[in-house]
Amino acid sequence: MGPAYKVVSEGDHDDNDSFGPCKSDFARYGINDPKELDLAAEVKSGFALEVGDGRSVLKEELSTDTPKKLAAVYKVIFDVFSTCGPLEVPEEPGKHGKISITMEKAPLPAQKLGEEQYRILSTATWDGKTEVTEIAGVRDGNVGIVLTGPSDMVEQSLGKAVAKAKGSH
Repeated sequence: MGPAYKVVSEGDHDDNDSFGPCKSDFARYGINDPKELDLAAEVKSGFALEVGDGRSVLKEELSTDTPKKLAAVYKVIFDVFSTCGPLEVPEEPGKHGKISITMEKAPLPAQKLGEEQYRILSTATWDGKTEVTEIAGVRDGNVGIVLTGPSDMVEQSLGKAVAKAKGSH
């Protein structure tokens, strides 16, 4: 990501253990178990850019599998994420009120970075606040990259991340 970024802990959680409120959306694609979306190899990292507010975090996922499997998994995930919702996160006393999350497909970057590109904007609203997060994915052959974070950070980093991944396979 560059010298201005530092690695941050992702915590000990498995975010592929259930489909949550999007279960019926995945079932539409004939996928009933999250394990059906597992890829041969996945690496997840988080990077923080020192901006003073402690909230600007960019997450990167690097995945590999056969081009056919990777393309199928990315298509399903990005299609479901762009149609599932709105989602509601219950209130957490002392932390936040109820959070409403909507997701929608967004225009792809003008620059073609790989064989397939995906882009979703997620808008979370709570306690009168709004936060927009971009989720951008690129598949090139048997390598896939997904960046999640503030749009400016994703757009600034996506080309560099894809170039590094292409150089590694």
